[in-house]
Amino acid sequence: MVPNILRYQALIALLLVGPAAASILYDAQPSIEIRQDTSFASCEAACELGSCGGLCSSVRKLKRDFLSFDDGFLGVANESAAVDSSLEKRVFRFDINNPGYDRGFPTIEQVRSYLPDVDDGGEDAYFKVPLSVVTSSPETEATVSQERRFGDEPFQIMSRGVHGCQVIVVVSDRAVWMTHLWESYSNGKIPLKDEKGNTVVDKQGNTVMTHGKDTLDDPAFDDRILKFLRGVEVTNPAMNERGGYIQPVGGGITADLYTDRSDNTQAFIFTPVVDGESAGSKNILYNNGVNKLIIPTLMDILNLRNPKIVVVSYARVTREKEYLLDSSERGHVLFQFDPNSDNNGKRAWRLIMESAFIPSSRPLPPP
Repeated sequence: MVPNILRYQALIALLLVGPAAASILYDAQPSIEIRQDTSFASCEAACELGSCGGLCSSVRKLKRDFLSFDDGFLGVANESAAVDSSLEKRVFRFDINNPGYDRGFPTIEQVRSYLPDVDDGGEDAYFKVPLSVVTSSPETEATVSQERRFGDEPFQIMSRGVHGCQVIVVVSDRAVWMTHLWESYSNGKIPLKDEKGNTVVDKQGNTVMTHGKDTLDDPAFDDRILKFLRGVEVTNPAMNERGGYIQPVGGGITADLYTDRSDNTQAFIFTPVVDGESAGSKNILYNNGVNKLIIPTLMDILNLRNPKIVVVSYARVTREKEYLLDSSERGHVLFQFDPNSDNNGKRAWRLIMESAFIPSSRPLPPP
């Protein structure tokens, strides 16, 4: 089973898990018990607080029960294919109950249980409490970013309950920058249409709003995403259907940490597909916003000849399956840096976007 692989201009890879793979990754029941102590009523409201795509190419095949990022291609493949031996040497912990290190790539079942375990504090003792990319106490739609240089201390950054929003991660051999972009706050809202194309109204006669608009000339999108990525101050913010501008928490991308030709810089965009599509579909909900606005902006910021920009599309869960946001990999994005990933001093990072597993492609240099 081969994922859809897209290329943006010359050597920019947009990598998507294919619909065939999605049938394996998303239809199976979660392998761990659903925790009853956590309510997900707030997740729907939170993602309503605010979000959250090329040409085809060939891809290497990997073992069916493994997910990996191999030579720039994300893949899930048949049982007969071999996993690249150089990548097997990477060792991180996938089971919080195992004090040692597991070699190779995590299986789908390991990822499915590991992400909620991390969310529950299972890796806090080593990686410390995950750095958050949303505000809390109270939670608002403010855009939040985390940027960290790779030093001698392990750390992790997590976004959970992603349900229509977008997550962007920029990583080099020296540092990582990660943000969560609220859906409605960033894109505004549009009227909900029924199957006949008529505007849906509620019992009070109010127009029901849904999703966000995906235009190329939205000043609020420019303020809340594009200027934020660049670290540009917004002095005269525009309104959108969601409301007024909220001062972001954290800065834009520090270009100097990612623009050296030796930095091996990569950017990853986690973005929703149109409802009804499978994860990995090319039919993403915010095609204009991602392909025509965010990607060119990242290219300009990074100022590299051939930056690698990866898009991982996901399917938002239905209301009936919101429990999966707490009991499985769904809606989770986790970045971890480990200065001793192999128990022998190897500095490395890994990124997990739901079931997409992306390890650093080479050992990181000393700080």
